[in-house]
Amino acid sequence: MNQLLLTAIAAACCGLPGIAPAQHELPLSAAVGAPPAPNRPADVSAVKDRLRSLGYVWVPTGDQMDTLTIHTIRLFQSIVQNRETVGGDGADGVVNVNGPTHAWLQHADSPKWRLMPARGEGFENYELVEQVQDDHDHGVHWLAETLIGAGAHYQTNYRAAHPRAAPIVVNDASRDVGRDTPDHLGHETGSMVDLRLPRTDGRAGGITVDSPEYDRAAARAMLVALHQQPLFERARLNDRVLAAETVTVAGQRRPLCIPDRQGRVHDNHIHVDIKPPRGPAPNE
Repeated sequence: MNQLLLTAIAAACCGLPGIAPAQHELPLSAAVGAPPAPNRPADVSAVKDRLRSLGYVWVPTGDQMDTLTIHTIRLFQSIVQNRETVGGDGADGVVNVNGPTHAWLQHADSPKWRLMPARGEGFENYELVEQVQDDHDHGVHWLAETLIGAGAHYQTNYRAAHPRAAPIVVNDASRDVGRDTPDHLGHETGSMVDLRLPRTDGRAGGITVDSPEYDRAAARAMLVALHQQPLFERARLNDRVLAAETVTVAGQRRPLCIPDRQGRVHDNHIHVDIKPPRGPAPNE
């Protein structure tokens, strides 16, 4: 077996560094999705199969278009457009041949929908460990990778020297099929998550930034860890002390967190937004 073939097999199985994963081929003969898309059966089946393979497992199988699949296309479009809610300009529920949605569906790093991890190094998921009756447990794999990376950084660079500090504690992400939630204005697209505030007793939550139990040093270390993650975009927290501090990433200075302009929504938790990775080139 030649070396080029061996390298390709190793890259596919093991993810060799520096070797990009392969594109997914999704040939379509016409548009698929919301009317008046032609929705030719073979095209519909192909798009449904691709969405299901990416974790959107609620999409019905078959070759006929349906409202749940159209919703899922809109969800997918909203994710790659970096929206907090499903819908809006560009989220029309249609996969046009060689259009942006078609390109993202074929992209090597298409957003995969998944249950958020229950725990890992330096973090745990309150939703899955304690608040099991809640259903804000899902999101895209980019968010899961951000949490895993931030937890590891926080554990190594702060918690190892402060073993009594609280871990990063994950609370609400998004609901199971990216649907509306009465608990939040956003949180529909799996690209944002709330973190419970760390306490000086090693626990998390049940306090505000003004509480004497609030562990600002741990919160600072958590925010620094998040900023080191490649898809982290911003953190919202009404801690005026931390909001006045900056962190330098890739030569750029950023505020550790952003306070609310009005109101006090983010007094008792850190709201974290991520962004999509670099998308496919036009006509890719």
